[in-house]
Amino acid sequence: LMWWLSSWVAYEWGWRAAVFDRFDAVSHRALNAAYFLRLEMVLLIAFATLLGTAALIGLEYLLARYSVAGRETYLGAWAAAVLGFVVWNLGAFQFATGKIGEAFGSGYEAIRTWSALQDLFIALERAFFLLDVAPEIEEPKRPRPFPTSVRQVEWRGVSFAYRPGQPVLRHVDLAATAGTVTAIVGGTGAGKSTLMSLLLRLYRPDEGQVLINGESLDGFATADVRAHVAVALQKNVLFADTVANNIAYASEGASRAEIEAAARVACADEFALALPGGFDAELGERGGKLSSGQRQRLSIARAVLRDTPVLILDEPTAALDARTEHRVLANLAEWGRERIILLITHRLSTIRNADGIAFLDDGQVAEFGGHDELMAAGGGYRRFVEAETAAGAA
Repeated sequence: LMWWLSSWVAYEWGWRAAVFDRFDAVSHRALNAAYFLRLEMVLLIAFATLLGTAALIGLEYLLARYSVAGRETYLGAWAAAVLGFVVWNLGAFQFATGKIGEAFGSGYEAIRTWSALQDLFIALERAFFLLDVAPEIEEPKRPRPFPTSVRQVEWRGVSFAYRPGQPVLRHVDLAATAGTVTAIVGGTGAGKSTLMSLLLRLYRPDEGQVLINGESLDGFATADVRAHVAVALQKNVLFADTVANNIAYASEGASRAEIEAAARVACADEFALALPGGFDAELGERGGKLSSGQRQRLSIARAVLRDTPVLILDEPTAALDARTEHRVLANLAEWGRERIILLITHRLSTIRNADGIAFLDDGQVAEFGGHDELMAAGGGYRRFVEAETAAGAA
């Protein structure tokens, strides 16, 4: 045991040290690059300023000597007769020095502008590089029409890895049908969010297929797939706008009646109507006037308003109390009678209400069934539930 512990500590310490060393090296390299870039700009400006100042002083000295020597300027004889020799040469000297100063001042500003543009060009180069990156998902040349009614979503023999040799999903078989709530649970890194990313065509499976009504997603246009799937994330994004506009952000042209109906499904109408101005109340920056639970309900309402046949909820009730969570899930079950609801969560109260539970372990669907059925089986799901219960009690 001591040998194992010492080996584990040595491995962990070595791994962490390697990561910290790499981070430190990359940070110093970035800092040095930024430092030397600005140092070059400063030296260039200093050199140009020094050169310009020296030239200006030299020219002024020559002009002064020219004037003191009493030599005639252009049209000097005629000017001396009218204005006087001294006045004319003084004016010529001041005019010349002024023009020289303007010329060197313009040159200095040009150098400063050029130096500032170097930063801009570097940023633009990076931006255009990202814009020119070819998408990994290839659009079909002749996409099939998306089905008017989505009856089933299926992952058939799906394997996927973000990096070669490090699979996240391995031969996953899972199906969700319309009118059901399917909960996808498992430990961190089990592949829950990756399954949803494949459904949204953010990635393409290395093996197997993702199917809608038995047809592969590869045959549909990506825009059509995403137009028929709504997502409510745990980390919601709200804007400094009204409650109604935040709910309708992803549903252009939605009526006030539709917005309020979606809010009722998410139990967001209660606090919305209590605000000064109701649905026309301004929320402030990032919805700062609302609690975490209220922001989460607005996010659910936004997804409900899209009225898509497939709804993905990623930890949708993490910030809700038990009573509100029960009401929201009951409303969603009623609203989704003809829809497919996919639920990613760790909350046991949420999992129990699902029609089917897929327990992911090591990138595979290790168990599938109802809560009571899986608990009675005494497998990985039961251990997962007991661990979550013990963690909640602690």
